[in-house]
Amino acid sequence: MNLTKRLYRLDEVRAAFLFCLKGRRFNESIFWLRELEESFYGGEARRLLLVSWSMNVGLSRLVWLHEWSKYGGEREGRLRLCWQLLRCSERDSSLWWLLMSGVVPMKYETCSLVDRWNNICSLEDFWDKVGPYPCLDALQKDMKAYDIFARAVACGLSCKVTATSMAPLSTEEPLDLRKTISDWDALSIRKGRVYEIPYGCLYGMTMRGNGCDTSDEINAFTMTESPYWRRIVEFYTKDGVWISDDAKEEFFDKNFPEDIPDEWSLAEKRLSHGPGVTNGGTLARWWSAWVCEKHDWIWGDSICRIYEWVKDQPADSCIDKLCKLYSEREYQTIPKRRKVWVFT
Repeated sequence: MNLTKRLYRLDEVRAAFLFCLKGRRFNESIFWLRELEESFYGGEARRLLLVSWSMNVGLSRLVWLHEWSKYGGEREGRLRLCWQLLRCSERDSSLWWLLMSGVVPMKYETCSLVDRWNNICSLEDFWDKVGPYPCLDALQKDMKAYDIFARAVACGLSCKVTATSMAPLSTEEPLDLRKTISDWDALSIRKGRVYEIPYGCLYGMTMRGNGCDTSDEINAFTMTESPYWRRIVEFYTKDGVWISDDAKEEFFDKNFPEDIPDEWSLAEKRLSHGPGVTNGGTLARWWSAWVCEKHDWIWGDSICRIYEWVKDQPADSCIDKLCKLYSEREYQTIPKRRKVWVFT
């Protein structure tokens, strides 16, 4: 169990951040970004910003990608990228469809972008095939499991896709943004849990979304897997055990002065933990909530095939599963043909 600074589950913070970015829920998006940053997940925040852009805006506003490539590695830069992304009115999910086209078997000829992806995505020298382009260095840096998103973006760039909008991004910081963040930072762990994890983001993205009940976790949480709490609790423990009862009491008095999490009200605990979502739906249900209908750069058989495929697939950690499908493939050399991906 990996908890953030304010004792939210990391998988749910990731889902909440992406969900609120898609829905343009400004304050909540900034809050979840702040929670990632404060919990020492700045690198994850950088990657999730690109994932959100890829799924919702993508090739319709390439100028944001240029800004991400320059400022995504800086904490202040990620804050600016977040509210700039929230202000993008363009919508396009072509990059998501492109990724799905590499998973769903295609029977007939597809559009040029899909053909390009299927021809190069499996190549060992992929990055040599798509360059040069100003954003490529950033797309290859520290993308971890989301490398496949970076590759799809690079493929789009290599096809010389023309964005529908190259309007410059706003550089005017939203009013009261700094004050809002300052107010959050002044709150204790308990009172700083300003927002509840949106129920709509759980399905197909989190453990709770798969039907798991997490209610008991907050009553007996461990901190050794949390980057934020691990560095604090190590002064009070040895080999995972409290040095003494006094050390344990000092830790909780200092970090939870009002009440320890076990004594919080049910409503307070339910901000981050609770019963699982009823399972049994398909990927199509998740798709309808997360993927916008506009996909100007993908057409033809790709669309029909993917629509048919998602109807029968279970919704289980959808984005992570997509990344895993690509990461678990092995190269197979086909005589007189390109290398292709093979599922294992």
